[in-house]
Amino acid sequence: MNDMEIKKVNYDDKADLSANPEVARINKIVADDLNQIKEAVNTNADSMSELDYEIIENSNGTAIKYNDGRLECYATINTTDVVSGQWGPFYYKEKAVTFPETFIERPTIVANAYGNSGMYFCGLGSDTSATTTGCTIRLMSIQSIQATDFWYTYHAIGRWKE
Repeated sequence: MNDMEIKKVNYDDKADLSANPEVARINKIVADDLNQIKEAVNTNADSMSELDYEIIENSNGTAIKYNDGRLECYATINTTDVVSGQWGPFYYKEKAVTFPETFIERPTIVANAYGNSGMYFCGLGSDTSATTTGCTIRLMSIQSIQATDFWYTYHAIGRWKE
């Protein structure tokens, strides 16, 4: 072999370990690595706190308020309304909904409807029907629907703070 000496280290003998200069160097590297990991975790934990949220449920639906200012509101509303208002070849029924929390500006809203019978489609009542506190959902059908179970759903996304 070359002039490199290979020495078996007895890991049960603490004196043998402490006499090895590599042990101190390795321990320092491990400590430095652990400190870097702790710093990274703390940094990530701070940024993760921006994702913390509060869930609010009331008679108007569910709201999720995120610490970063984002607000999501949603609900599914069961009704047995009669869909009989006529608009051209369609029949409609409008449903005013109030959000469970208030937005600081008009949110983006997706509305839908489904039921036990008939063919439905849905949207907002008009461009101005959405406000920071609620909206009007218009259920449309190709036929008049008499007191059957159907559901309005909405999902509004916006901000509750800057």
